[in-house]
Amino acid sequence: LTTAVSAVRNAEVSLLEFRRILGRQFVQPFVGSQDDFASLEDARDVVFEGVGAWAMVCVIVGLFALFVAKKSRRKYPAAQPSACAWCCTFIFCIVAQLVGGALLTSTIVMTEMCDFWENDVTTQQGYIDYAAEFELETNWTRAIAQTCMASTGTGRLTETFGLVGALGFQQELDQHYETFEVTLASKVLDNAKNDRLRTLAQDWGGYFQLNAKLALNPSGIDQLNMSTLFAHDRTSPVPSSSSTVFGLDTYANLIAGPGKYQFLHGTSGDAVMINSTHPTEDFIITQPVLVQHALRYAKQKEQLLETGAAWFRCDALDLESGNVTERQCDYESFSAHVGTLANQVLAELEDLGAEASAAQRLFQYDIREGDLGLNNILQQVRTLLSRFNCRFVWWRLKSITEAMCRTVTPSLLEAAGAWIAMACFSLIIIFIEYKVWRHLKDNRAVGLDIERYEKKYGEGKRHKSLDDAYAEVVQAHVERMG
Repeated sequence: LTTAVSAVRNAEVSLLEFRRILGRQFVQPFVGSQDDFASLEDARDVVFEGVGAWAMVCVIVGLFALFVAKKSRRKYPAAQPSACAWCCTFIFCIVAQLVGGALLTSTIVMTEMCDFWENDVTTQQGYIDYAAEFELETNWTRAIAQTCMASTGTGRLTETFGLVGALGFQQELDQHYETFEVTLASKVLDNAKNDRLRTLAQDWGGYFQLNAKLALNPSGIDQLNMSTLFAHDRTSPVPSSSSTVFGLDTYANLIAGPGKYQFLHGTSGDAVMINSTHPTEDFIITQPVLVQHALRYAKQKEQLLETGAAWFRCDALDLESGNVTERQCDYESFSAHVGTLANQVLAELEDLGAEASAAQRLFQYDIREGDLGLNNILQQVRTLLSRFNCRFVWWRLKSITEAMCRTVTPSLLEAAGAWIAMACFSLIIIFIEYKVWRHLKDNRAVGLDIERYEKKYGEGKRHKSLDDAYAEVVQAHVERMG
């Protein structure tokens, strides 16, 4: 937790600095330019509406000129309306070319800016190359920009700040709590098992299986080797072992046959007694070899069972201090000592059960469910991990980029094409209107000159020198036009 707090603190300071940079370098320029954008849009609307209104004026003037030329009752219709229509269209052509050129220039500039922004700036290397321009002065702020605002960024700030390992305890703690829930479902104390432990300690505290290292009678080798220090046979308490545990009586019958030997601590037979000192070695050596081995082994059993023979350890344990006092004891005392130890273990288990119940409540409610418990910490860590994904910054930035580069720029290009196309078509109209104006003007000028000539020379001379008169009029008109 200490490591996690330190890492989160570093992340907090870095994110606050990055927030300040993001606001000053990206948000404020757009917010502060809203009035400029609005003014620019208003100016565009005024220009478009003004040029559109002027185009309507040109259409009206052009239609009026055609109407005058067609419906006029004069011998030579006036050319001034056609001249006005030609001038209007000429002005519209100039303005359309200017507007189209300005839009086309803006399109080229924005296309280059978009290419520069997408392929040079908003990349992993771009935020390093242009760190000074964006005021990314520290390695942390550059790393945040690369993670959150680069086209190839992951958005996982936990990796950027090294919080993956620091906050990794959350999943591990969840797994341990799942194990804890399983543990709570099990009993701390099992009374049936406790009673079985007490019974086994009392009945089987002196259970030893002594394997002889000497050769014994092959016909009863298992019974001889698996024999115990009990007087008679018993059923084994261990399910996986042999069902019968052989005692001293069975061993005595297998030495040289039934009824020939009996143990001092046995319960059957009225034959040669076996104790710690008898039979003597002089008697034993007179017997067959396998019987000799069995008798020596039997005497060793009796030595273990002899009262006062301190072959065993009955150490005393001080439960308060934990100190152990070594003490030697005989077989009967050791058997009772095992029962005493079992009772001590059961008493401690009862105390442990009470402590376990208290500990379960402590872990389950106080530590886990309390106001400052681990559940609260885990929820905060889970919330922290979910909020440490900053990829949304890139998507917001990308949406602005898409709007400028994929929507505005193509629209500017289409508008530029439309204005340039209108300018081109207006050139055709200008040419037509110019021809109409010149035709009307020239006809009127020539006609009036002919009329003046006829008045000057008289009607009778008209046919005599008509060719000369036309030539004179045309020459005069040419000189007048320069």
